[in-house]
Amino acid sequence: MKKSNLLLVEDHQILREILKKFLKEELKFDIVAEASHVSEAEEILAQNQIDIVLLDIEMPDANGFDLLNIIKKKYPQVSTIILSMHLDRKYIQRAVDMGVNGYLHKDASTHEVLAALKAVSNGDSYFSQNVVKVIMDGVRKTGGDSGKTGRKKLTSREKEILKMVVNGFNNAEIAKKLSISVRTVENHRFNMLRKIGAKNTPELVRYSLENRILED
Repeated sequence: MKKSNLLLVEDHQILREILKKFLKEELKFDIVAEASHVSEAEEILAQNQIDIVLLDIEMPDANGFDLLNIIKKKYPQVSTIILSMHLDRKYIQRAVDMGVNGYLHKDASTHEVLAALKAVSNGDSYFSQNVVKVIMDGVRKTGGDSGKTGRKKLTSREKEILKMVVNGFNNAEIAKKLSISVRTVENHRFNMLRKIGAKNTPELVRYSLENRILED
């Protein structure tokens, strides 16, 4: 895992302090700055080299979606992870549509936050299992598209890995269970994203449900 410069955007000081302490102890993340307002975060992004922004949705002067939109337009190289109290489908889907790299609920442990940061810093995405469940429930309720998006594009191995992704396994866990290398898992995931035209894990989840991959 490469070392990444991190910006914390959170208006609750106690939570910021807890996260800073934990992440600094891990020695893999340089917390370049912290912000309690969207306007502060904008100034920091303009003046510093930031790799990952960990942000809340609810902020005093605006909201996390406003900041996410700014980042995607002005700093597309910066990865983003939302840490929010909201598990509503409308919030999660909006974040996914805007290209967020990760989404965690605020009941996540510090170790899960670290897992998300590690995944995103390595070019992967990370959505906690309760977030994935919300996405899955939403697709089931809307009925998907009854398998019209081309399930035959995936190989049997890719489908096997996709099932494990949907069930919350990370690349290392998948590699161990299938007795293959992590790099091989990464290559399979990249190929799946390319074939499906997906950008992240939620879109893989949606694809698997719309095409009934989990039923195979």
